Amino acid sequence: MTAHLVDGRAVAKRLKDEVRAELAELDGPCGLATVLVGDDYAARAYERRLRRVAAELGVAYRHYVLDASADQESVERVPHRRGRGVPGAGPATDIESVHPQNAGLLALGTPRFVPSTPAAVFHVLGGWLDEVGEDRTAFYRRSTIGVVGRSNNVGRPAVALAFARQATVLSCDEWASRTGRLAELSRSTDVLVVAAGVPG
Repeated sequence: MTAHLVDGRAVAKRLKDEVRAELAELDGPCGLATVLVGDDYAARAYERRLRRVAAELGVAYRHYVLDASADQESVERVPHRRGRGVPGAGPATDIESVHPQNAGLLALGTPRFVPSTPAAVFHVLGGWLDEVGEDRTAFYRRSTIGVVGRSNNVGRPAVALAFARQATVLSCDEWASRTGRLAELSRSTDVLVVAAGVPG
């Protein structure tokens, strides 16, 4: 079997073009704001990507940084929309599903929100299946999807989304690599999602 690498950058360009067209049809201005609590590397990288996308789309962007010791009340006081604080600042506004309630709903197959990165993986995969004329449901039901990495924001949600599509799922972490089994396990999958965060 020959591996097929899906061009995510081309898909991203198409999505940005679609969003740009939708923004042009809005009656009023649109903006994006982020709040970073602490100094988590992954969160900072995510914020930089959001900042870049907002600039590309011409969307107003504001970023707030709070100390890691900030409590819930401090987070809720951050000016967010037209001078108001973060609305709710709980599971109802947690679009990345890291709140235990949202993570639980996702794991049960009834998500309130789907985290953006794993959602993008299955969006890209679904688009590719359409391009090659595959029936999505039939493909997932007969396929093994391997997910390398078990992070709470990418790996585990990707596993949940693969389960929701009724695929057979193989979940690997660093120990599969350390014990020399990662290559063998990866080759046994029909689709490999690498969410390890570490090249190689």
